Amino acid sequence: MIAGYSQANLCSEAIQLFNEMLGLEMVKPDNIALVSVLSACAKLGEVEQGFVVHDYIRRNGIRVDSYLATGLVDLYAKCGYLETARDVFESCKDKNVFTWNAMLVALAIHGKGSVLVEYFSRMIQEGVQPDGITFLGVLAGCSHAGLVHEARKFFNEMETLYGVPKESKHYGCMADMLGRAGLIEEAVEMIRGMPSGGNVGAWGGLLGGCRIHGNVAIAKKAAEQVMQIKPEDGGVYSVMANIYAHNEQWDDLVKMGQWVALLNKGFKGGSNTCTLTTSTAPKMKASPTATGDYNHSHNQYQQRNNAKPANFVPIYVAIGMIAMATGLGLHTAWQQLRNSPTVRVKKEKRETLPEVVEPEHVAEEAENFINKSFFRKVAHVQDQSYPDKDIIPDPIRKDVYAHQPRVETLKSVGVDPATLDHD
Repeated sequence: MIAGYSQANLCSEAIQLFNEMLGLEMVKPDNIALVSVLSACAKLGEVEQGFVVHDYIRRNGIRVDSYLATGLVDLYAKCGYLETARDVFESCKDKNVFTWNAMLVALAIHGKGSVLVEYFSRMIQEGVQPDGITFLGVLAGCSHAGLVHEARKFFNEMETLYGVPKESKHYGCMADMLGRAGLIEEAVEMIRGMPSGGNVGAWGGLLGGCRIHGNVAIAKKAAEQVMQIKPEDGGVYSVMANIYAHNEQWDDLVKMGQWVALLNKGFKGGSNTCTLTTSTAPKMKASPTATGDYNHSHNQYQQRNNAKPANFVPIYVAIGMIAMATGLGLHTAWQQLRNSPTVRVKKEKRETLPEVVEPEHVAEEAENFINKSFFRKVAHVQDQSYPDKDIIPDPIRKDVYAHQPRVETLKSVGVDPATLDHD
């Protein structure tokens, strides 16, 4: 049941059934169940559940054969634990071609092209016969690492040295690599030399390279081939629309949109959501019909032509923001210098008590410093705008904006300070 769930892509059910199986005393999982649940964890990216399975294998002393090692390497590689996958691979004593393929694909996924070439050499030295999956992983790793020379060598030696027939996926992988490297003409010659004359994968990989390097002429030829082989594939129209828009070939973009509109009429009641895949990861994701891309790009073109010149608007905005910041800074400095309590600079002034000698002046300075500060008023309003905020009222000073402070001085009680004997 666990294997069936996993093969049917019912991975959550497979993991749930495995966990129920662990709770039983009379039934214990064998290697088939372990490999199946590891495959389900890899498909879902459930690395935590994979840790549980791996820990169960360790605790029960289960020997990690080539099949368990393959499942563990595949799980850890797909979940981003490349070093753990390498440790499992190296600890396996009886590696077969499936174990080697899992390790090679893991290195290819993580872009370790040079290490992948070394592992492939080790595989050959240990007498393991490679198969088509082996070369697919090797070519994919070389493609993403930019190892064009090594990829050419392995591709040419597949049939002559290793006896592995070249399949359409291998051609598609090479077309994708050559397209990424900018070797468009070489990719065209290789595709035309295919026994089948090229398939969607090969021409699609070339089309992706043309999009990267802006080769519109070859892109048109590749798109025509894809349209002939699989006209309902909406991905090619989306890619061509992007190429035309990027190169500002608006007339061709309009023609592409008209062609897509006619094509969509032929698919009545269906959703023309297709996938144009290359032979290696990452693959082109499923995209909506190219009509939406055409309309979006064409609308951008019309808006660009109809828009009024506004090149200086960002400059004016920047100048305004700078002026506002400068004004606020000058206002703050002016407020502090003009209305803050006086700082006594002279020695004879520093030795006096202004609160006693000039109490009215000190009170006036304090009032101005509070009432003539714009930012203090803003802060005061913000405090009052939160009624649920716990603010303890000041019973002595109260609200400085609602109650003007009263100063008790000698003059206010009828005593003239000038008549006092300062000695």
